[in-house]
Amino acid sequence: GVFVVEDGLDLSALDAAPPSPGFRERFERPWLVGGVGKLSEKKNWGFLVRVAARMADDPAGPDVQWIVMGEGPERRALEAAIRERGLGDRVRLEGFVPDAERAMKTLDCLFFPSIREGASVTVREAMWLGIPVVAVDAPGTRESLGGCGHLVRDGDVESAARCVLDVLLDPERTGAMKRAAREAAGRRFGIEGTVAGTVEVYRRVLERVRQQ
Repeated sequence: GVFVVEDGLDLSALDAAPPSPGFRERFERPWLVGGVGKLSEKKNWGFLVRVAARMADDPAGPDVQWIVMGEGPERRALEAAIRERGLGDRVRLEGFVPDAERAMKTLDCLFFPSIREGASVTVREAMWLGIPVVAVDAPGTRESLGGCGHLVRDGDVESAARCVLDVLLDPERTGAMKRAAREAAGRRFGIEGTVAGTVEVYRRVLERVRQQ
C-alpha cells in the first residue's frame, strides 16, 4: 500500500520569528508583492516580470513594488527582461536573503510562479503566516493551497494581474482567504501531525508484517 504523510512545518517557530526589521521600509511603494526561491528555469520568475509589466501599464492601478528573494543561474536573463520592460525601479532581485521567512512576513502578497513543485514549502509557510498567495497552477502548489489561494495558468498574465489586484484591493475577500489558509495550514502542516502520521505508518507496516 501507499501511505501519505504531509511534510511538517514548525508553526510555532514561524509565528515567533519577528518580521525583518527595516526590510519593507527599504521600498518606497505602498504595496509589496514578491516571491522566494532559486532563480532557476522551473521557478519561472519571468512570469512575475511579465505580470509586473502588465500592472505597471495601468496608471490607475496600485503602485506595487515587486521583489524576488533568491539567487541562481537565471539572474542575468531576468535582469535583461527587467531592463527591456523598463522595470528597473519596480522589480528588484534581492539575491539570497537570510531568514527569508522573516522578510516574507512583510509582503502583501506572495507571487509563486513555479511550474514544477513538490511540497511547495514557501506556499505552506505563507498560508500559515497569513500572506495571500497568487500562484501558477502546478500540481504540488494546488495540493498545498487546497483552494485557499489564487491559481492561474502559466502565461495567463491578465488573470494573474487580476488576482494580484483582488488581493490588494479587496480586503474583505482577502481577509477571509487568509483566515481559511491559516486554518488549513494548522490542520495539515504542523510538525506534530507529521510525527504522528509517520508513527502510524510504521505501526500499520509492523502490523501487516506480523500478520504474514
